[in-house]
Amino acid sequence: MIKRRNNGNEILKRLIENILINLDELAGDKSDFIDGGRYAFLECLEIISGWDEFYKYGISDIEKAYPIE
Repeated sequence: MIKRRNNGNEILKRLIENILINLDELAGDKSDFIDGGRYAFLECLEIISGWDEFYKYGISDIEKAYPIE
């Protein structure tokens, strides 16, 4: 069976959705490990936000939506 390959837009959409789910799961928890994961996910979103279609997928302001405490 041949697996269908996704195009770049589909991959980025899935990646953004996955990152947002993980950030929501980490909300409220506090430890150095959790904070490190949160920073890594936020950095990924910052990089992806350079994509022209990023804002179609739910976040217009990363820092406002997921403030670093």
